[in-house]
Amino acid sequence: ERWSAILTIVVQPPRTPDALRKNPLGVFVNALNWSKELSQ
Repeated sequence: ERWSAILTIVVQPPRTPDALRKNPLGVFVNALNWSKELSQ
Protein backbone atom coordinates (compact mmCIF):
# COMPACT_ATOMS: atom_id res chain seq x y z
CA GLU A 1 0.00 0.00 0.00
CA ARG A 2 1.32 3.43 -0.98
CA TRP A 3 0.39 6.90 0.15
CA SER A 4 1.17 10.35 -1.24
CA ALA A 5 1.25 13.57 0.74
CA ILE A 6 1.36 17.24 -0.11
CA LEU A 7 2.54 19.60 2.63
CA THR A 8 2.32 23.36 2.50
CA ILE A 9 4.82 25.03 4.77
CA VAL A 10 5.25 28.54 6.09
CA VAL A 11 8.53 29.99 7.33
CA GLN A 12 7.98 32.49 10.11
CA PRO A 13 11.15 33.51 11.95
CA PRO A 14 10.83 33.28 15.74
CA ARG A 15 10.31 36.59 17.50
CA THR A 16 10.66 35.59 21.14
CA PRO A 17 13.30 33.58 23.02
CA ASP A 18 10.67 30.93 23.85
CA ALA A 19 9.65 30.56 20.19
CA LEU A 20 13.34 30.34 19.25
CA ARG A 21 13.82 27.42 21.67
CA LYS A 22 10.70 25.57 20.49
CA ASN A 23 11.14 26.04 16.73
CA PRO A 24 14.51 27.64 15.87
CA LEU A 25 13.98 27.44 12.10
CA GLY A 26 10.44 28.84 12.26
CA VAL A 27 9.05 26.18 9.88
CA PHE A 28 5.33 25.40 10.26
CA VAL A 29 3.06 23.02 8.34
CA ASN A 30 0.19 25.18 7.11
CA ALA A 31 -1.77 22.49 5.21
CA LEU A 32 -1.60 18.73 4.83
CA ASN A 33 -3.30 16.55 2.24
CA TRP A 34 -2.71 12.82 1.88
CA SER A 35 -4.28 10.14 -0.24
CA LYS A 36 -3.88 6.44 -0.85
CA GLU A 37 -2.37 5.51 -4.21
CA LEU A 38 -4.51 3.26 -6.38
CA SER A 39 -2.86 -0.11 -6.92
CA GLN A 40 -2.25 -1.27 -10.48
